[in-house]
Amino acid sequence: MSIVVTPIPRLIDLAAPAFTLGTANAAGSAETAIASDSTLLVFDTTLPAATGTAAVGTATTAPRRDHVHAGTTLAAPALTLGTVNSAGSASTALATDSTLLAFDTTGPAAVAASAVVGSATTAPRRDHVHAGLVGESGTFTPIITDNGGTQGTYTRQVGNYTKNGNSVSYTIDVIVNSLGSMTGGDTARLGGLPFVPGSGDKAFAVGYSTSLAITAGNYVSGWVSGGATTGVFVVWDATTGATAMTITQVSAGGQFKMFGAYNT
Repeated sequence: MSIVVTPIPRLIDLAAPAFTLGTANAAGSAETAIASDSTLLVFDTTLPAATGTAAVGTATTAPRRDHVHAGTTLAAPALTLGTVNSAGSASTALATDSTLLAFDTTGPAAVAASAVVGSATTAPRRDHVHAGLVGESGTFTPIITDNGGTQGTYTRQVGNYTKNGNSVSYTIDVIVNSLGSMTGGDTARLGGLPFVPGSGDKAFAVGYSTSLAITAGNYVSGWVSGGATTGVFVVWDATTGATAMTITQVSAGGQFKMFGAYNT
């Protein structure tokens, strides 16, 4: 009887795993085997990167499910409220329960005649209140003069004004006692206003007058020119409008109760 000997096949050598965790499947070339109870290098002992600029990364190991990134240092808010959006450069973060400086304790600016953009980096509260313009009131002494500034005498000279910002309103009650040495043919002028008028002409109205030397049915008013120290009286005595009132038409005993307004 003959004996047949069958050669025992050569086994592939067992080796430590050398798998690579990559971004795509690829066939390896090593002619080795791994035991079923081998340990694969999936995680290493390197701490995960801190938060920062996004990057694909080059590590060939995976993070553990319960890994923790070192966060960016939390800092006090230093946000600026501006007129445009802009990226900051600070590498700090804010906690979700941070308090942002949006309002300060400075009172809002008072109302003013001119608008200003402002330079504050905080916003006003919804229920803020501006200090309004404080009205100024007082008295002045009105006068009636000729072209040269000469005036007569008076039985009454009363003037009252109120000023809010650059707006002035006034009332006048004046009675001329004597024309004195005023020139009769000169234009009757109103002087003594409490403030110099600003640009532009502003009319004044005569609500009551008596003892004037004008034609019945005519009435008197006037206007103040910007920058002038005196106003001009006029008489509505023509079909085309008004003409300058003369000192003679004022006459001794003439009274004017009038009011007007202008801007400084």
